[in-house]
Parts: sequence; structure tokens; C-alpha cells
Amino acid sequence: MSKDEVQHPATSLGVFYNVFDCEELLEFSIKSVRSVASHVCVVYQTTSNFGDRCNAGLEHLLRSLQAAGLVDSLVSYTPRLFSPAQKTQLVCDRVTEQELGGPRDSIGDQFFNELQKR
Repeated sequence: MSKDEVQHPATSLGVFYNVFDCEELLEFSIKSVRSVASHVCVVYQTTSNFGDRCNAGLEHLLRSLQAAGLVDSLVSYTPRLFSPAQKTQLVCDRVTEQELGGPRDSIGDQFFNELQKR
């Protein structure tokens, strides 16, 4: 078998977007990778980690991108509030308040929401 005949295993590329705003760039970005991506997923929020509402047309745009075959799956994410006990559980117990810039429970919920999406 020559080197040109060598069978290469199939590879897959999944592309994930995290969207709340700047959606005017989304379609162009997806089109730039769609031909090589086996799956495109968009995780989106209608309310930001700070409580702001998204643009009125966000969900309509996402559904139209999915209908056009550019997006394979849409995942809605709703930010939540974290109790001091939950924050303590999510932060390494070896970190000091000096390293954190204050007590564990002073870390903003937006930080923990970003962790939860991953």
C-alpha cells in the first residue's frame, strides 16, 4: 500500500459558541467553520450573568440559523445565584482570601455561571 493509499481514521470537529450579545457576527463565524465541523452547538442566554436582557431578535436569529442547517443544536442557559456555601464548595480550599481579593462568598455569581457552562 502506497502512502497515498493509507487510510486515515475519520476525524470530527465540534464547534461550540457561547452567545449573549454580538450575535451579528455569529452567522459569518459559523459559515467560516461549518464545512469542516461535524457539529455546531450554540449555548445562549436571554438574560446575562448581570441580569441584562438580550436583544429582541436573538432567539429568532438562532432558530433561523438552525433551520438553515448552520447550527445543529441550541442550548438555552439561565444564570443562577450561588449561595455562600455553594461558592465555598466550588473554590479550592487551599486558596487564601488574599489570593481571591476577599472572602470566597464575595466572588460574583457571574464567575460561577461561566464555570457551570463548561
